[in-house]
Amino acid sequence: MRGGHVVRWLAAYAEGVLGEAERQRVEDHLERCRRCRQRLREVERGAALASGLGPLEPPKSVAARLAAAAAAEAVEAPSPDPRRRAMTGPRVVAAAAVAVAVVAAVLLWRAPSVRVVTSRGAPQGLEALAADTWGELAAGQLTLDLRTEDPAVLRRWLRQRDLDAALASERPATEASAFQLRGVRDLSRPGAPAAAVVYRIAGRDALLVTGRQADAPEVPRWSLTGKRVRFRHPPGGAKLLSWSNSGKAYVLASELPALGQRGCLICHTDAPRRRLVERLAADS
Repeated sequence: MRGGHVVRWLAAYAEGVLGEAERQRVEDHLERCRRCRQRLREVERGAALASGLGPLEPPKSVAARLAAAAAAEAVEAPSPDPRRRAMTGPRVVAAAAVAVAVVAAVLLWRAPSVRVVTSRGAPQGLEALAADTWGELAAGQLTLDLRTEDPAVLRRWLRQRDLDAALASERPATEASAFQLRGVRDLSRPGAPAAAVVYRIAGRDALLVTGRQADAPEVPRWSLTGKRVRFRHPPGGAKLLSWSNSGKAYVLASELPALGQRGCLICHTDAPRRRLVERLAADS
């Protein structure tokens, strides 16, 4: 890990299974390495997709090949020669690998999308927490536990509270004044860490509330068809967009135009994802 990239440790880091010393080295490297941060986001996206997988049936052609390979193995099984069994076993393994490759190809071919679902009624759970915090912000009564304009400082503060939110640190220079980080407020409750990150976006306040997905079952989950985002605009309140990803739940509260989707560009800085975000209002 010393002196080089940390790609090989990113999966273990995302799963939270690294030791304290190794985790700290990875985090120190991520703070200064854009390439590894991008790879970490890819690992987290893959994990989120995998978490939504249910039982999958392989295509009939692959299933037939597996059955044929299994039948051939059964015919040859009585052979007492262990070397012969060792030679025939890999056939089934190879056939299974083909099945996995086919399923993986289908998943890669079907690019994830974003679907917005409009909901009515009073906010619940993390959405209610975001709505209440927005009320304090709009009234000028929200106090911040940390004031900072540095996303790296903010990420460290969140990690110390078991909240590793996906916050971007690099963006085009032309946006330096359009997306301004102001600070964060700790909203944690017993056994349920949460925080509200405050921004100014195009001269308007915006609030990103984040918590653990396990503590926010009401927030939409990822699925094989992509990300589901819920839009809610309670009377007299802010526009709320809620979603989850990689074990984290998010609610974006703002009075930004349309669905408030421009606030999503806080985290999404790559061009393809931005084009997708910008189409949300038109597709909803």
